[in-house]
Amino acid sequence: MKSRGSRDIRTGVYSLIVKTLSMGIGFGLSIFLARELGAEGLGTINLVEKIYTILVSLCLIGSSSYIVKHASHLFSEKIFVKLSQLFVRVSLQVGVIASVVIIANIWILPLVITDKAIPSWIIHFYGILLLPRVYAQLLALFLRAFRKTILSNFLLELPSTYLRALGVGIFIFDDNLTTSEAFLGYSIAYALYFIFTIIVFINKSRIGELRVTYFQQKLFPEKEQFTFWGTNGLYVLNSNLDTIFVGYFLSVTEVAQYNVAWRLANLLMIFLNLANSIMGPKLATLFRKGELRRIEVYLGRSNYIFTFISIGYFLFFLLLGSDIVKIWGEDFYQINTYVLLLIVGQGVNIASAGVGLTLSMSNNEKISFRISLVGLGLTLTLYPFLLNSYHLIGAAIGSSLIVSFMNIFRAYFVWKKLGIKPYKWRQ
Repeated sequence: MKSRGSRDIRTGVYSLIVKTLSMGIGFGLSIFLARELGAEGLGTINLVEKIYTILVSLCLIGSSSYIVKHASHLFSEKIFVKLSQLFVRVSLQVGVIASVVIIANIWILPLVITDKAIPSWIIHFYGILLLPRVYAQLLALFLRAFRKTILSNFLLELPSTYLRALGVGIFIFDDNLTTSEAFLGYSIAYALYFIFTIIVFINKSRIGELRVTYFQQKLFPEKEQFTFWGTNGLYVLNSNLDTIFVGYFLSVTEVAQYNVAWRLANLLMIFLNLANSIMGPKLATLFRKGELRRIEVYLGRSNYIFTFISIGYFLFFLLLGSDIVKIWGEDFYQINTYVLLLIVGQGVNIASAGVGLTLSMSNNEKISFRISLVGLGLTLTLYPFLLNSYHLIGAAIGSSLIVSFMNIFRAYFVWKKLGIKPYKWRQ
């Protein structure tokens, strides 16, 4: 019988492979679109995708944390009635919110996609597909409740990225790929992603054990959901508003340049996602048992390892970054400085991996929420000044400062509130 530790390692390795493949395909698609559409076409797609990243997260009403905390426990205890109620309640809540957002998109998307060469029906088709995108992610999250962590991570990462590349690939036989064709390819990809996720969920989950009823369900989210919703929503806003500000204050060309720099810095997020997929369920279990000292060592060792990884990645890009960014074309030759600045912020982010989860799993979600709220306030206050004064350099500086601030304060409150030192190797 395999030990819990070996299962964690196996899950982590598979999750790392999936995330690496997803990012690899994403980078390949980004390079291809940059060379085919130029910085302006790539920037338009990047800006819309960033907006939709925010919308999908807001529609999920904090489900990622809420499901990890409650559904896994209900499944392990075989409390299928309550698990069924949770499944149906969250599904209905998400559907109502996503439907409202889709209606709003009828007016929002045409304001964002200003390229008149893109037909309006493609814009609206892309907008309608928000609902299946949200449900595909929700089903993938629920697979974690059925102890299908590896499969869940696979569905959340790889198919969407792979199918986007495939969708765009349908049109590469034309002499010149257009931005309209790229958006249509993305739309086809998200429709296929939804169908694929449903098939996998039905075949791999234990859905037959759920006693599903859609009547007499509480549609209004619980208080805890609002807290998770706020925390997760603020995290996504803080992670993506910088690109949207660049599009508003500068241009879509600079959106493309900034987004490529952001992608390169965010390679470090492979390790943060790896940490979250492994640490979330484990921290929830340890907190239920009250084993704070084991949590301290588990958290501390992870943070030390990720700190060394961050330093190594910064040095790697300091030496070779100028040559790497040239792969995207001549519009991107000068972005290595932005990459280095963004790596500093993401380095602090993964060097404190798990502190946010620790606050959530210990019922201190409100602290994370307040820190994220302050971070959003800093974003809204600093970015207009930094972008107008220093352009993309200002955006990179602002991102690193705000990310570092939020993670340092989360680590501080884990220490002061719980008595857990975020950096400790031995028990």
